[in-house]
Amino acid sequence: MKDFNTPSNANNIQIIALISGILAFLAFTVTSTQPLFDFDTKRIVEVISLSIILLCSTLKKTYNSRQSRKIRYALTTLLILGIGSCLLANSPKHAFIEAITFFCLIIAPYQIAPAWQYQKFNLYSALTLFAIILITETLFLSRYFAYVFSSANFCVHDFFPAFANVRFFNQFQIWTLPFVSLALLDNKLLPHQARYSHLTWTLATVWWCLFFTSDSRGAVIAAVSGFIFTIAVFKRQEKNLLLVTTKLALSGFILSKLLFSLLPALLNHNSGTLLKSLAIRSATHDRILLWQKAYQLIIENPFFGVGPMHYAWIGYSTLEDSIKNNHPHNSVLQWGAEWGIPSLLIVLWILLVALRTWLAKYNAKTLANSPEHQANVIIAVTISVVSAFIYSIVSGVIVMPTSQLTGVITISMMIYLYNSSPMKTDTNKHYIYLVVLIAPTYCYLLAPDIKAKLTEKKDTIEVRQEIPRFWSNGNIFHR
Repeated sequence: MKDFNTPSNANNIQIIALISGILAFLAFTVTSTQPLFDFDTKRIVEVISLSIILLCSTLKKTYNSRQSRKIRYALTTLLILGIGSCLLANSPKHAFIEAITFFCLIIAPYQIAPAWQYQKFNLYSALTLFAIILITETLFLSRYFAYVFSSANFCVHDFFPAFANVRFFNQFQIWTLPFVSLALLDNKLLPHQARYSHLTWTLATVWWCLFFTSDSRGAVIAAVSGFIFTIAVFKRQEKNLLLVTTKLALSGFILSKLLFSLLPALLNHNSGTLLKSLAIRSATHDRILLWQKAYQLIIENPFFGVGPMHYAWIGYSTLEDSIKNNHPHNSVLQWGAEWGIPSLLIVLWILLVALRTWLAKYNAKTLANSPEHQANVIIAVTISVVSAFIYSIVSGVIVMPTSQLTGVITISMMIYLYNSSPMKTDTNKHYIYLVVLIAPTYCYLLAPDIKAKLTEKKDTIEVRQEIPRFWSNGNIFHR
């Protein structure tokens, strides 16, 4: 396997990939660390970055990702079904906005993938991740001590001011957990890491403390399931990464108990009240209602669905009065309800083929003959993607902008690792024509909304958004 830290000769592909990768990381940083930016502003940042990456993809020959003919036919069929679903939707505008966004999210990882050849890009990505971790933890701890010493009323969302809802943080963090362990295993990934090992371990421990503080049962199940899956696949090859992760998880869990049980008790605070404030909900009844609505929409619209983004359409379901959410917190049901059963089956088939192909190349036997560092990277990427997919079945991983950008970066690394031999290119005029058609359409559809979001005056700051979808007010209805 080719060492992805070894830079190849600079050419058009790598230059465009570096521009796209750096742009994605900048957007990723802004959307995950800036409490001054609301949900809509973060969505605008994502849209602009994806649009530029899409346009950049036309400036070079297409990156050949070794897609089989069957996969290309499946993607073409998916595109046709998506167009049909958008045209039949109650609001084609909203449907096409979401469909084009997903198209950009599919293209972006392929554009960024070649950038991972550069050692400096790997260094930049690691430093960016730990900078985000440091900023998030600083905000968390400052809020924590302010509330503890003041005995003021609060809720768990207040500890994560960069996110309108703590679950948006969970949807982003689930992608990052294995990479934190990877950074601690690789002494060469961060500069002077041996000298600052205590600092990096502390940051990683607090990162896991935030994981337990957020009190997401779905995130815990997803993270554990991701590790169990990769242990079954990679067996002994995962022991080092698993050992580091276990140490971090235990340390983070203990730290969370110290912060929210022991310290409040020492300060004569009611730790029970403090812990209770961390819980968003104690039952799963609301999730069941959301899934029932999605199932109902699938039954009523089996072939084309109700249209991308249209789970948020007001008045679709008899369950509407009891449901105050614009996505079902389940990626499979969401796709089936909005895009239709045929489209869902194609997507699931593509994911299954991709997983089978990945594991055929990277498994316990093949990793036994690979350098330890590369084996750890492959395992970490696998854990990240599998955990995020599992979490998407109970949360909005495929909906929120920060999670989408994190997924783009992670999957770009996965694509590069799989295409480890010298990359081939070919000219694809049909793709260029498609982008030339899509880019202006995307701009035309979004321009009025973006202008309104940027120019509107807000007298109050909404701490928590209750009904987000593409925008913070995600409802779709005739205006």
